Amino acid sequence: MGCDIHMFVEYKRDGKWMNGDYFKKNPYYKKNQEAESEDYYEKEFEVIELHGNRNYDLFSTLAGVRDYSGKIIPVAEERGLPEDVTEFVKKESDEYGCDGHTHSWLTLKEIKEYDSKKEKLTMTGLLSLQQRIDLDNGNLPEHWCQGTNQPNHERREWLVENYTLTALISKMEKRVHELLSRDWREYDAENDENIRIVFWFDN
Repeated sequence: MGCDIHMFVEYKRDGKWMNGDYFKKNPYYKKNQEAESEDYYEKEFEVIELHGNRNYDLFSTLAGVRDYSGKIIPVAEERGLPEDVTEFVKKESDEYGCDGHTHSWLTLKEIKEYDSKKEKLTMTGLLSLQQRIDLDNGNLPEHWCQGTNQPNHERREWLVENYTLTALISKMEKRVHELLSRDWREYDAENDENIRIVFWFDN
């Protein structure tokens, strides 16, 4: 079963955390149907997720989720929701109930500090004979699996450069500009601790 991430943005202004997500109109929402049916689940507006793609390298780097190697040190262990989480994000989390797991949060400052160390990622997977020969000759596999009924596959480990957080950092920096910067021409690194992602997973 696949695993997905649900990620939300919060930013601090005047000592208070506020929701920093962007939204789009849901074309499937019907205005009067919500009141008519208790199990109607469509919302009038949907969150445009900052970085919601299924990426197990990212999941394991952020929180140790789907770390098949068992060797990746995440940015932080599971923290739960922040004590001062925004009402909107708390409501979203409550709606997932027991389907949501490994709730946590990270500031941009923490993510950048982790990324600056550039620890390599340990990958593990089942490789064919030719893939193993290529790996022994220094050629990293482009694809692999965690389970197969194909013959002659063996589990191997290898290291890769870790650029997992690059896109997330870039998107969070852009949000800093949009939500917190007084001057869009200059980046204020002090705001890196005033923006955070709050996230959880579901299978």
